[in-house]
Amino acid sequence: MGLEITDQALKIAEIAASRNKAYRLTNFHIEPLPDCVEDGKITDVPRVCSILQSIAKKMNVRTKEVHLVIPSQHMMVRLLKLPDLPVKTLRKIVDFEVKHNVRLPFERPYYDFVKLDAEPDAPALMTAKPAVHPSGKPGDSASSFAEAAASAQDGEPEQLPYRDLPDSSAPRERSMRQCDVMLVASSLDLIEQYASVVRKAGLKPLSMEIKAMSLYRALEYSHMSAQTGAFVIVDINENATDISIFDRGQLKMSHNEPIRFDAEADLQDACDDLADEIDRVMNFYRYTLNNRGATFEQIVVSGDVDRFQDIVQRLEQGLEQKPVVFEPGHIAVEQADAAGLFPALAVPIGLALRGKQR
Repeated sequence: MGLEITDQALKIAEIAASRNKAYRLTNFHIEPLPDCVEDGKITDVPRVCSILQSIAKKMNVRTKEVHLVIPSQHMMVRLLKLPDLPVKTLRKIVDFEVKHNVRLPFERPYYDFVKLDAEPDAPALMTAKPAVHPSGKPGDSASSFAEAAASAQDGEPEQLPYRDLPDSSAPRERSMRQCDVMLVASSLDLIEQYASVVRKAGLKPLSMEIKAMSLYRALEYSHMSAQTGAFVIVDINENATDISIFDRGQLKMSHNEPIRFDAEADLQDACDDLADEIDRVMNFYRYTLNNRGATFEQIVVSGDVDRFQDIVQRLEQGLEQKPVVFEPGHIAVEQADAAGLFPALAVPIGLALRGKQR
């Protein structure tokens, strides 16, 4: 079972797998959460616990085990260029980097890392066992999350995410091959809060991950993902949009942009801003990160927002490449109305597809 808690709603999806590895969406629910969550932080814990417990009982869920997603605004994703060493040794180097060189914008940070360009027989990003560690002391964190993962301002590339990433065109030392390492950090306080809510509702949290990975898994299992090249996943919500780039099955960028699509926002202006931001992130990946030969095979759109289809149509006008909407693909559905809700359920579906994996 996958669970996503946003500022607007609580979303659950339950997936069942048969022996021939066919996947079915057997159960789902979307419940509004008015005045319960603000900026990803649960402000009314008892009420959210009660709602979650009630929904699980009403759905008659077949499992108590749940995978969760951490709100993107409380995640920091950073790419590091480090010596290509075994993971056990690399862990010590990452710990050193976090302690001395990487500024984590959380009072009590918790982080995870994985090698991206491992040798051909090494585990892929989706299946590698992460090394997760608490780190840092109160007061050691950066003063501003925006400073650690700045969004684009006035089209200046140096303000985009990964502005401090080493130039990949620089010559590597002959004595030591280097590798790319993806570092993901979040607030331990937030992680503990989400886990506590799930436990109090009578469920068992198995894992927490970043939204980009959940979306990728949902696309992979529905056979929509482009495995041979780069593609973009855009997840639209009322208060912010996540833009992630994958290349050959690996997450290369994940960017959260506070573009509002609520009732008070001007829809055309918001769509124009989002189209510009998607272009900006794609160009940043191509030119600033030295991937000039990258061809984006798909722009896949998901999300949970009013006027979703209208937003997608307006994005078609603002982007050179036509976006495609997340759809069930090879994932069977048991409820007639589920297929139309797949864009809104993409994240919890991707979470549920983790199965028993912790």
